[in-house]
Amino acid sequence: MMTVSIHNNLRKRSLFGIFWGLLFILVMYGGATIISGMLHKGISGFSKDSVFILPGKPSEHKEGYPYEEAWNITDMDLKRIKARFGTSLNICPASSIYSLPVSTFSGSFSATLRAVPPDYAQIEQPSIVAGRYINRDDNERAAKVCVIGTEVYRSLFPEGGCCLGSTVIIAGNSFTVVGVDSGGGNFSVNGKTDMSIAIPLKTWGMLTNRMGSYDFLCLSPASDKICEEVISLLAEEHDFQSTDALACSIISVSRMTKAIDQIIALVNILIWVIGIGTLFSGIVGAISFTIINLKERAREIGIRRAIGAGKAQILMMIILETLGEESYRCILAVFVSAMILFMAERLLGFTGMLVNQSFLMLSGISYLTIVSITMIICIVIVNRLCENVPIQVLNNYE
Repeated sequence: MMTVSIHNNLRKRSLFGIFWGLLFILVMYGGATIISGMLHKGISGFSKDSVFILPGKPSEHKEGYPYEEAWNITDMDLKRIKARFGTSLNICPASSIYSLPVSTFSGSFSATLRAVPPDYAQIEQPSIVAGRYINRDDNERAAKVCVIGTEVYRSLFPEGGCCLGSTVIIAGNSFTVVGVDSGGGNFSVNGKTDMSIAIPLKTWGMLTNRMGSYDFLCLSPASDKICEEVISLLAEEHDFQSTDALACSIISVSRMTKAIDQIIALVNILIWVIGIGTLFSGIVGAISFTIINLKERAREIGIRRAIGAGKAQILMMIILETLGEESYRCILAVFVSAMILFMAERLLGFTGMLVNQSFLMLSGISYLTIVSITMIICIVIVNRLCENVPIQVLNNYE
């Protein structure tokens, strides 16, 4: 009885090792996918080769005397950059005002006002849920039209419904809503899209009397070399050292993407090391279960051999019974991990990202690995037992 109890405990622990090993590696896979998705979602919508140049206050002029105030991007800067790079570089000046009061008859909101040209859509791709984005005709006519973010829409039109063609008051000026933009990720340069209002750049210049002066510059596609050349042109025009860190801030989406990819690669390596370790524990559990099962059935194998059962018949019986037990634990592990990842999808908004084809492929590869090793162990041990005469088998495992 003591031996039977010990074998039952070892059997349960071995089967639990199979279940836990497969469950852990699948859940870890989901964790890696979540981390990757969250990091990439932060910069989603932006062109991966875009660069933002934000003017600052240089520490000093080239001649050495202090700079009195921050500089701005001007039309002369745009002309010089276009003359240097031609049409190969998309150049988009833009401006913004934060916390600007916006209102309608039914609501109000403190939004970021973004003045952008139509080409800005190539830098930050809009996610239009209603209407359209600002076009070239709007900008050329300096039309008083706007594209509002989804959060702005909820506050200005709490009753819901279509807001296209409605009038919103921005700093005392009436604008017509032509579109609603839900925005992309969490990264923003001039305010989050869903909490902002976009108007044509020329309209901004006429209303603020700042024609030809802009708050920052967007470039795409812009490599590090192109960015250095643009900074040199700006430094020459505005009389500051191109190496002055205070003169301007540079935000490179491509550098951010590379940094995110490096972080994801390190996380994946860590997760795979841990996952392979847990899968190995599942394999050890499968081996332990197979050995225990065969030792318990050694007498039965001897009797079957004595009454004329063939080696192939005994091997098939052992493999089917062993794989039945292990397959049940593996299927249970896949089901539990799928439920965990499905709930994570719903909570974090990654619908369809976690429980997908890659998840099923990983589940299948892990299951086949466990099954293959189990079959090898079964074949080796059964062959060894069947090499002995039946009476020797009985004597060896009494």
